[in-house]
Amino acid sequence: MKQDPSKEAGCSYETLARQLNVPKEQVDNKEALTKQLQERVNELHSQLERLGKEKEAQVQQLQEKIKELENQVDCLGKQKEANEIRETPTDDQAYGERIAKEGNVHRHDVDNSENNSQEGVKLIKECHLEHQEQQRRQQIRAFLRQRLKQFKERAR
Repeated sequence: MKQDPSKEAGCSYETLARQLNVPKEQVDNKEALTKQLQERVNELHSQLERLGKEKEAQVQQLQEKIKELENQVDCLGKQKEANEIRETPTDDQAYGERIAKEGNVHRHDVDNSENNSQEGVKLIKECHLEHQEQQRRQQIRAFLRQRLKQFKERAR
């Protein structure tokens, strides 16, 4: 025997009819009310499934984005290490200035030391910018991890 949907819903047919905005003349038609209620339940189930799938897709996208950002951070770290291994041009500059004072070099060599000095300033600025960029990426990673955690909690 089929269970009465009004009892399953925990209220009377009249209450269900009011909630479904059914006209008063149709309140006595229990079969129609049952059908409307079942349609609404099915609709809500399909919405729930769709939302669950959307959340799963968002979680997957965020995980992929986190991996991509981590790879970028790793690449930047390797580039930074490679830049740190290079000799700083300030040693070349000091050497060039000392020799220029002694008068043992041509003007061309002094120009090279000035260029090396400018390159040193550029490298320092680049390192500073890379450091700021690395900090920003770490903040982004932390934010994305937090959002991913929130999405997982909501999906439950």
